[in-house]
Amino acid sequence: MKAERVSPGLSFKFLGYEPQVRTTQVESAFTPKPDLHVTQNAFWSYCGPLLTASEDLPPNFHEWASAALSGSLLPRLIPFLEFVNEVLREHELDHYWLTIRATKATSEFDKPRWHTDDVFYDWYTHTRVEGTGASITVSDVPWTRIPLFLRGGVVFPVRAESALTTTALRTKPFELIVAVGRDGRASGSLHVDDGISIVQRRITELK
Repeated sequence: MKAERVSPGLSFKFLGYEPQVRTTQVESAFTPKPDLHVTQNAFWSYCGPLLTASEDLPPNFHEWASAALSGSLLPRLIPFLEFVNEVLREHELDHYWLTIRATKATSEFDKPRWHTDDVFYDWYTHTRVEGTGASITVSDVPWTRIPLFLRGGVVFPVRAESALTTTALRTKPFELIVAVGRDGRASGSLHVDDGISIVQRRITELK
């Protein structure tokens, strides 16, 4: 697999990834099974040194895969990790943050959600922006910031403070950002669990 090098500048490209076909008898155990499917919506995250082999995967990965998937993800995951690791090493990087999301097929997102002629709020300043259906150019954006806007009509829960670990983050309180829509209303929901267990004993849901 060959990765296209990311050149410094004001733009970036997504790297195309096509898994190599394993043909040797020794590697036949890593041939992807066509009937792999999602049994439960869930995601798995990892932050740390590059994972170079299946033995490097933490135990919670296998617990997540067993609960969320119908079979082994390794035939697809290991070649992908080899590809990503090669790209990162070329750029002298040796750590990453990985998130794998397993989601069942749904038609929910086929429905129209909102239009660019709606009202929005700047995430950082909370300045109200009236959409007119036309393109809006955001200038003078520093490298450390991504232009982000909230659509009017939502109540968005966020942690009041950040933390260096997910364990510490779970001790931080929530705050609610209310982005009022043109009709003067806003709604939202918050799901809270222990952040560790795949099968939750207790959860809290607010609407």
